[in-house]
Amino acid sequence: MIDTGILTEDSRVELIEGEILALAAINKLHAYTTARLNRLLVERYTDGYVVRPQSPIVIADHSEPEPDFAVVTEAQHLDSPDHPTEALLLVEVADSSLSFDRIKKARLYGRAGFPEYWIVNLRERSLIVHKQPYENGYQEVTTYLEHDAGAPLALQDILLPK
Repeated sequence: MIDTGILTEDSRVELIEGEILALAAINKLHAYTTARLNRLLVERYTDGYVVRPQSPIVIADHSEPEPDFAVVTEAQHLDSPDHPTEALLLVEVADSSLSFDRIKKARLYGRAGFPEYWIVNLRERSLIVHKQPYENGYQEVTTYLEHDAGAPLALQDILLPK
């Protein structure tokens, strides 16, 4: 579609189950949170991993979503310029896309077998952690509010301005 001029390299779209969907513009809170999260993920996943921000990941059923982050193995990243098909962790930072990320993307990522999927929910200042993928999504879904006991320590670093 780029070759025909329908889309450009700068078009903010993603392919979900054969359908081209426009991505919302990135607002300042989303950009701020994404930058903070990028730093945390890069610090946490060092040797043997690569953090890919806002880049496509290929799913066999005609989908190429662009999660805000995909943590992939360094070997997978270095062995090929192709978009990865596997990831240790996928992360979406959600505001206007919250419903879509909670339902459609959770099903898509779970069905594809991604072991862990996070949604940083900017509306409710929470982290939704999905684990144990299966064909309809994830069997384990836990929501952590920023001050919950047992919340991942990184949650406050992601959501709270310094």
